[in-house]
Amino acid sequence: MEIGKRLDLNGYRTVTYELEKEGVYISESSAYRYMRKHGLIIPKGEPKREPAGDEWRHKPTRPNENWHTDITYIWISGYGFYYLFTYLDGFSRYVIHSELRMSMTVEDTIDTLKHALQKASLPEDHQLKLVTDNGSQYRSNRFKRYLEKQHIYQIRTAYKHPETNGKIER
Repeated sequence: MEIGKRLDLNGYRTVTYELEKEGVYISESSAYRYMRKHGLIIPKGEPKREPAGDEWRHKPTRPNENWHTDITYIWISGYGFYYLFTYLDGFSRYVIHSELRMSMTVEDTIDTLKHALQKASLPEDHQLKLVTDNGSQYRSNRFKRYLEKQHIYQIRTAYKHPETNGKIER
């Protein structure tokens, strides 16, 4: 068994059994402690995910290579919640477009992205990557189709890990 490759794919009992088949004897409790210590035990119900790296993999080297986007809830007394859509260039940290909306539907998301793209005047051969969280607007098929049509590659952040999109989150 290739331990490094298989530990994170199996529970501690399966690992104990597989090791025993290869002549390595370890108790289930020892396997559990080892796997827990190294972050290989994931509580039930939580999706499996890679641990965050020391440095972000998609580091931009020029303007308009990576954009970060997020939707912020803003309470306006007497009116209720409004939603601030913001698009930030990952290289220069320049706010390309920001727009306050009364709702945060997929249509609002696509419209605000259209406005950001118009402001940026990207060349036809752009290779824009858009970093988003996992909100329902960003996961929708309609939004994904729009990105494909615009030749934009989407990078979604890890679940429950807002640091991945820290440039816009702060």
